[in-house]
Amino acid sequence: MRKSLISSAFLASLLVSGCSWLGKDGGTASKDAGSILERIPFVYRPDIQQGNLLDQVTVNRLKPGLTKPQVRYLMGTPMLRDPFHADRWDYVYTMKKGNGPREMKRLTVFFENGRLVRLEGDYRPQPGEGAPTEVGETLVEVPDWVDPNAGILASAVRGVKQGVKAIGETLHGKDTPAP
Repeated sequence: MRKSLISSAFLASLLVSGCSWLGKDGGTASKDAGSILERIPFVYRPDIQQGNLLDQVTVNRLKPGLTKPQVRYLMGTPMLRDPFHADRWDYVYTMKKGNGPREMKRLTVFFENGRLVRLEGDYRPQPGEGAPTEVGETLVEVPDWVDPNAGILASAVRGVKQGVKAIGETLHGKDTPAP
């Protein structure tokens, strides 16, 4: 009886005190409450990504003279656009992995007369790394798809079509279309 009365009193005092408690400095420490909650073991904490994903390959594609739409196409819409400085775009990326520290990267892009003039922040263009390469045309012939489960009639029709096509190419030449 006495033990249940003591435990009830203890439980009631915990319930009445709620979330207020005294921190290290003697006052209510709401900012310390987060650090105590973070130290609870075996609690899953997901990775949290915020902002524009910044990487060196994308930054290397930024060249002086690009227009604002071109930069927006490469980098995405900026996280921060200051209405008082329309020629400055701020790209911010933060990543917090589970229990690890928060990692923050930023890149500021400056324009003059609607053209890119300079970059500031955690990334600098590196020549040669991730630079766009010349893309040439490559012609690839892809054969028609053949259903391996096709019946005998479908196979016969396909054979007749191929034969007619081959005869037409032989009579009229490969470069000229058959009549």
